[in-house]
Amino acid sequence: MQFKRGIKMVLQYGSGLLIFCSIVISLSAEPARDSLYEVRSPGNIFIEKFRSEPAFDYTEVVEENAWRARFIRWLSALLGGASAETTADILGFLFKIIAVGCVFFALYLMIKTGIIAPWGQRKKKFKRESVDTLVLSDSDRYRKLLGEALKMRDYKSAVRIHYLNVLYLLNEKELIHWDIYKTNASYIREIPSEKREAFRNLSYVFDCVCYGNFEIDEEVYRKTRHYFLDFEKEVGA
Repeated sequence: MQFKRGIKMVLQYGSGLLIFCSIVISLSAEPARDSLYEVRSPGNIFIEKFRSEPAFDYTEVVEENAWRARFIRWLSALLGGASAETTADILGFLFKIIAVGCVFFALYLMIKTGIIAPWGQRKKKFKRESVDTLVLSDSDRYRKLLGEALKMRDYKSAVRIHYLNVLYLLNEKELIHWDIYKTNASYIREIPSEKREAFRNLSYVFDCVCYGNFEIDEEVYRKTRHYFLDFEKEVGA
């Protein structure tokens, strides 16, 4: 009987101890539900500071054309190690200057060849095509066109006819080789040295009269004409 009573007491106390241990273990495993905590995040200043650092810049950069990148690096080294951005700005500025220069040069050529009239002047309704094809023609046609220009009081065209006739005579004497695409400077370099200075002065008079921004009256024409007549005599017309 005593043995059974002992076993019964052990079972009672053992079950109680087991229940107590399970409660303790469950309480220790469960997190504290009533504890307070603060969510912390970096401020904007902190974030911007790291964004400004090159080491933390993860912006994807598109690779430029290889030749353009090499050229910018070469130009940057030539400029004493300037940054790529500065070099690109300088290069863009130079391209703009070249483009503007090309436009002005094209306008100059159009004015010089008579395609357009200078600003503030009305283009003369003279037979410019006939005048431009006068070179390598004959003297009779020269006199006819000159008479028509003087009759219309178109003294600029008259001076142009005189100059083209000089080119015609120089070509006939084989002192120059006339070509419609040549400039007056080309003829100055081409003409023999003994007549070069006189022809240079004649070309200067022609440029001033025909491309100067002023009207030419009969008095100015008469003062100009003798330069051409004297040169024609010198050539042997």
